[in-house]
Amino acid sequence: MNKEKKDTISLRQMFLIFLKISSFTFGGGYTIVPVMKDEFSIKRNLISEDEMIDLVAIANSGPGSMAINCAILAGYRMHGIIGAILATIASAIPSLVIITLISYFYRAFSENYYVQAALTGMGGIIAAILVWTSIDMIRQALKNNIYISAIIMVSAFVASYIVNINTGIIMLVTGIFGFVYYSLVEKYEGGKN
Repeated sequence: MNKEKKDTISLRQMFLIFLKISSFTFGGGYTIVPVMKDEFSIKRNLISEDEMIDLVAIANSGPGSMAINCAILAGYRMHGIIGAILATIASAIPSLVIITLISYFYRAFSENYYVQAALTGMGGIIAAILVWTSIDMIRQALKNNIYISAIIMVSAFVASYIVNINTGIIMLVTGIFGFVYYSLVEKYEGGKN
């Protein structure tokens, strides 16, 4: 864990930031990552960039919406259980409101040319955000241990897309490998000092 001094934020500020993020981030899980990183790592120094990547990895491996999982973990990291609860509520409110409104006006939305055009345009923007987020996460992951990280990424890609191994099995195997490898590396490096 990074020992440098971190800034602090009130529960109210945290709630409003998550409410804002969830209100203006469309496209699901990975589109929220750069916004959370910008808000909590870059602007406010509340969570280091390495910790943010770890939170995203953990959120992605758990059941449920990745955006909500990220909010739970980031809220917990900043303010414990109360932070996790408030971050979850703030992240869920905009989605509930938007889905409720859309359900009332579904027929008008589904047949409206302008709404369909806007949704199609948003799809392209979301795809670009996902590509940028993936590149940023790869760059961050390769920063510390380039060789082992590259081997794990390439192996996971080959196992998933070429050999067709179940994603859950790939995550389990790479998680165990990472735990064992980094435990041994830390133990070895700790013994050298």
